[in-house]
Amino acid sequence: MHRSPRTALTLFSVATLAVTGLALAGPVAADPVAAPTATVRPAATVRTVGPRASGKTVTLTKSERLKIELPTAVDGGYLWAITRRPNHTIAVVSKPKLTAYPHQPGVVGYPYRTTYRVTAIGAGTTRITLAERQSGSGQVAKRFTLRIRVTAPAP
Repeated sequence: MHRSPRTALTLFSVATLAVTGLALAGPVAADPVAAPTATVRPAATVRTVGPRASGKTVTLTKSERLKIELPTAVDGGYLWAITRRPNHTIAVVSKPKLTAYPHQPGVVGYPYRTTYRVTAIGAGTTRITLAERQSGSGQVAKRFTLRIRVTAPAP
């Protein structure tokens, strides 16, 4: 069977690449010490608290995260707002995220929740205070206070 020079060259190139690839991969696959190891970091811990945690203390380790999830009466015009931020050298707080709870389409007055994410960044104790207020009014419907204690991770 006669092959064109182009086909012969292509087959020769593929064969050369295959042999070269096996030669390079062979020692690495055979020697587990020489195999590159991926550094696997443990997933960051995320704890969640709700309205029952108000007035309590939560202890976190540095770089640990905390979610504060609070029910929100959006249909009544209420929204949660931070009235006292935690010390920025101990913990940082994200902007609030407003999410509807699962509900049937067309349902009016379904509940929402507001979520704040807190990240522990340094050792110490601080406090966060939130208030649910009706927009356009200074009246506070609910309050939420949480004391956050951050400890250094164990070596």
